[in-house]
Amino acid sequence: METNTITDIKQLIKFVSLYLRKSRGDLDNDLEKHKKTLMDMCITNNWKYVLYEEVESGATIALRPIFQKLLQDIEDNIYDAVCVVDIDRLGRGDLGDTDRINKAFANSGTLIVTPEQIYNLDNENDEFNIEVKNFVARIEYKQIVKRLTQGKKVGARMGQWTNGKPPYPYEYERYKDKYNKKGIVVNDEKLAIYRRIIESYLYDKKSTSTISYELNKEKITTAKGNQWSNVTINRLLVDETHLGKIISNKTKGNGHVKKKGIAKPFKKISKSNWVIVENCHTPVKTQEEHDKILMIMSKNNNLLHRDYKASPKKLPLTGLFRCSKCGRTLSVYMTKNRKYNEAIKPCWYKNSVGDKCGNSGMYITDEIYRTIENMINKHEKEIENAIINKDNHEVYTIQEKIKNKRKDIKKKEIALTKVMEAYEADVYTLSEFKVRKTDLNNEIETIKEEIEILERNLNSNDQNTNKYRLNKIKEYRKKMENRDNLSNEELNDNYKEIIDHILWLKEGDNIEFEVVFK
Repeated sequence: METNTITDIKQLIKFVSLYLRKSRGDLDNDLEKHKKTLMDMCITNNWKYVLYEEVESGATIALRPIFQKLLQDIEDNIYDAVCVVDIDRLGRGDLGDTDRINKAFANSGTLIVTPEQIYNLDNENDEFNIEVKNFVARIEYKQIVKRLTQGKKVGARMGQWTNGKPPYPYEYERYKDKYNKKGIVVNDEKLAIYRRIIESYLYDKKSTSTISYELNKEKITTAKGNQWSNVTINRLLVDETHLGKIISNKTKGNGHVKKKGIAKPFKKISKSNWVIVENCHTPVKTQEEHDKILMIMSKNNNLLHRDYKASPKKLPLTGLFRCSKCGRTLSVYMTKNRKYNEAIKPCWYKNSVGDKCGNSGMYITDEIYRTIENMINKHEKEIENAIINKDNHEVYTIQEKIKNKRKDIKKKEIALTKVMEAYEADVYTLSEFKVRKTDLNNEIETIKEEIEILERNLNSNDQNTNKYRLNKIKEYRKKMENRDNLSNEELNDNYKEIIDHILWLKEGDNIEFEVVFK
């Protein structure tokens, strides 16, 4: 953009976006002040604008969904400029983020406008100035994070609660007339439920699944308002916060799902190095109860699956059976029965209110193996017939459809360009432009999806694909000629070369199963 003055540049700007982001250290009303500043700037310069407002966000692009949308719009050449109160509002994360942001602005020719200055990242001087500002912003951000982390660790060592929402049945700082500055207090209504959980597990000998089922049936929710699960109950039972303690330094690194690439890996710290502060708040269970809970859990883990003989190696059908009711993989185990060596375990899955899947297991008989072999024979004949009866006209028809749809995409892309030109010439209003642009983009995406489906059909009808499958079956048969000399693991590998999974259903005497091939 070749201009000599700020006034010249401002006159060329017509359509902008306003990006607002609440940063660490900002006061509650700062966002509104920033919004007014930017809106006033647009009114003064007679710029049309669209607002992008991010109230809660992280440092990286991955944690800022509104900015992700804005960045996509910048890359799509939607705006002449982006208005921000300061450069660091766009980002002060890692260098990877900064590089992507800078490239988006430079490649699209989109300007960055602050109340003090206009930046053009196609200009080397402006690019250098922004790099310096980003560097300073990253240093500031790291210092802020460091101080927050230090404050959290120091707070925990002083007996303050710094771990977010406290565990059931506690509330942060205040509950009715109870008050614990920077600590947690007991919610009396939740306490009754918590004690019921403890006593049900310790004295009534109920399982965590049974306890969660009963609570869900009575529509009693967790601290976050969710349904209970056996995992939630289990975590609650072993939580040492309920002993009046605050424990910190249990982990280090970043365990966030969308963590930055430069983040330190998440790691658990040995219990001997934990920082434990006693007598921080009112305990809701005794140490004796806690020890009993751990003892019962240890005993239950040792007895788990006690009715089944451990099978350290694979069996011929290991990992192939799938519950046709809930989709979960069913285990295959080695039995002590002299007649049948293998069996399918029943599906033990329960939903959130404790309803069982109800799919039974059974011994794997010779009849099951014969049925699987018959299904393989049938599948082989179907492939052979498909190769013989291949309809070349069908392939030609699909190819022509793909060709025509690609032409349709080109037409839509030309129409999209014309819409942009019409908007720039003030033929369309902003709202009309956005609706028409969205419609055309949706139509293009729909056509692309239709092409994908046609291409998949073409591939599935392809001779080479069927020949490949047929060859795999022939290889399977060749290996099976020496079945007696194959190990269970080799047999399992051989089945998995041609079988994706086997859908299994047994209810009473009714048995249904279907082999799904690759």
